[in-house]
Amino acid sequence: MRRLVLLVFLCCACAGQKGALLTAEEQRDHGARVLPAPQPQVFAAASAALRSLGYPQAIEEPGLGLLKTGRKLVRSVVQAGVGEVPVSRQYALHLRATGAGTEVVAEPFLFIGERDVSREPVWQLDGDDGERALWDALFKEIAGLLAPAPAPGL
Repeated sequence: MRRLVLLVFLCCACAGQKGALLTAEEQRDHGARVLPAPQPQVFAAASAALRSLGYPQAIEEPGLGLLKTGRKLVRSVVQAGVGEVPVSRQYALHLRATGAGTEVVAEPFLFIGERDVSREPVWQLDGDDGERALWDALFKEIAGLLAPAPAPGL
């Protein structure tokens, strides 16, 4: 009986969600940037940017160029027979040195409850809360932490 309830829950959860797949092309075109600074500086700025955007740190491996956040609750959804289920996001950032600075690839993950739905067509790409806007906000935050502070009195 528990398996039947779980199966019905998963089918209903999938049927009610509409969105886009997050493709490799989308990730490459919008979720990656080269920042004109050395990798250690970008790593520190990226770590601080993620924290300022409300993501708890889970893994920081500067030698591997890897930052992974914990999950950040973004909303709840009501699912029939279950009630409120949390929707959360998480990032894995991959950094590597390039001739022009440091490439940062920000890979987002999306969870409904404990289920990773990142490879399913549930992504909102456009709009103020769309993935492209969230990538832009993350990269703007990182770049802002890399920018030199203005001189006093200016």
